[in-house]
Amino acid sequence: MALVAKCIPGVLLPKLKKEIGFSLVGNTRGKAYKDAKHLLEGEKLEKPMIKRAKFKDCEADDLVRFVLSEDCVGTFSWGSKLIHLESREKIELPRFFRKKPRRLMHEEYEQACEPEFDQNGQRVAEPLLRGPLCRASFYNVVRSLTSGEEKNEQRY
Repeated sequence: MALVAKCIPGVLLPKLKKEIGFSLVGNTRGKAYKDAKHLLEGEKLEKPMIKRAKFKDCEADDLVRFVLSEDCVGTFSWGSKLIHLESREKIELPRFFRKKPRRLMHEEYEQACEPEFDQNGQRVAEPLLRGPLCRASFYNVVRSLTSGEEKNEQRY
């Protein structure tokens, strides 16, 4: 209904309301009338930015930093991987391999997101990372950034 109301000149909205009981409720009504007013004044409407994220950007940044740390991944000496961020945004990264199993990486990530407490239950230190994001998001990030290969580094 808001879409229809945005296309109708502001003069017709009250008539529609009176004749056929057309009405908009709440927030949508205010937005529709405001958009109609801007159109009548000859202005252009801007497409609203809709973001349905259930996490904060800083938490996602911390997760990516953790996954790409030297403790978790290494780089192959050949090739690169093209990652699609948005419909038109792409970045090229080197090929990464996992040094640890994903399960172990996830456990370490969750530990890094929890604050440290002493024996009395007093908080001693803040968490190293913000978060944690859910387990599925963690595995999606790991799958996107690393290849399916896992290499164990053996040090003698």
